[in-house]
Amino acid sequence: MNHEITHVFVVGTVFIWGVLRDPRASRSERTPLRIEEGETLLAVIHGYGTNDWRGPEATQTFLLKNVVGSDLKVQNGSEFVKAHSGKRLPRPQGDLIGETLQGAEGYLYYASATYSWYDPKSFRGEAQQTRMIHKPRVLRAHAQKTQAPTVEMITAEELKAKLAANQPITIIDVRSAEGYAASSTTIKGALHFKLRKLKSRVSYAPLKDLAKDREIVTYCACPNDQSSKSAAQVLQSGGFTRVKVLQGGWHEWLRARGPVQSK
Repeated sequence: MNHEITHVFVVGTVFIWGVLRDPRASRSERTPLRIEEGETLLAVIHGYGTNDWRGPEATQTFLLKNVVGSDLKVQNGSEFVKAHSGKRLPRPQGDLIGETLQGAEGYLYYASATYSWYDPKSFRGEAQQTRMIHKPRVLRAHAQKTQAPTVEMITAEELKAKLAANQPITIIDVRSAEGYAASSTTIKGALHFKLRKLKSRVSYAPLKDLAKDREIVTYCACPNDQSSKSAAQVLQSGGFTRVKVLQGGWHEWLRARGPVQSK
């Protein structure tokens, strides 16, 4: 999935389905978010493939509360880092949205399956944030000293050929709870795990019973295969030596007409 922000919409009375987030809320808050009558939301539709947000596969949409300001503009990650050199920075995955909100200039950015707010004057780092979903293991170069383990990619056609030849292979589905619930099928033979629980699940069946040289393929339906890459690195840290990531994930598998099964 393409994670460059291609279009930003201010939503008034138009209904758009998406994941509701408040980027300025404390990550420790457990109160369910609600949309009040007359409330204005900011909708961000993540682009997919050559058709960007217009493509039918572009289904990942976020509805953001309390962040509709003025002078909205898109800034890519490299521009953002250059403009704020020497400051403590967040770890955005993709483009950022700069704006003036309640008289303060700041940025909305996507990271760890949610949107957050960056104020250059008050930001103290992301260590204080908790309950992040899909915590990234591949961090930007400016935020890390050591590189995360690299992962090998496999195409949909290559995986189809392996399945057709009945090669021993374990497929792990780490789509988000929302994405998994919205689909009635998985790749044939796939096991589904929540990414944030995968590390602990390595010590239990069925994963603990797999040989460490068993070929494993992970897949998701998120931008740049981020969740499946993170899952692959968790498995690598658990001692598995032949872990690959399905390039393009679930959407590419459907386009390639790969075999699926009912959940």
